[in-house]
Amino acid sequence: MPILRVSMWAGRTKEQKADMARALAETMVEVAGVPSEAVIIQFEDLPKENWATGDRLLGRKTMTMTLRYAHLSERHKNKAANRLNGLTWSVKSGISQNVTF
Repeated sequence: MPILRVSMWAGRTKEQKADMARALAETMVEVAGVPSEAVIIQFEDLPKENWATGDRLLGRKTMTMTLRYAHLSERHKNKAANRLNGLTWSVKSGISQNVTF
């Protein structure tokens, strides 16, 4: 029994989801050779603020909200800090070094 999980931005109507479910089930019947009643489809609607494209979070209205949900690695934080006037920032110590203005 195939289980399909579809994650997408929130906002699709029930009719759109029904159309997607029909198309996905038909595809599984044709490609995988399973009966349509064996296909399970789970739709997961996620708000845009839970998505990012490249390095840009979507759906954030303020930098405070962006920073609250941005869980970047130490390497990414240091790389971003190095772009700011030669500033090097240590995530562990929180101490700025090599500051140039």
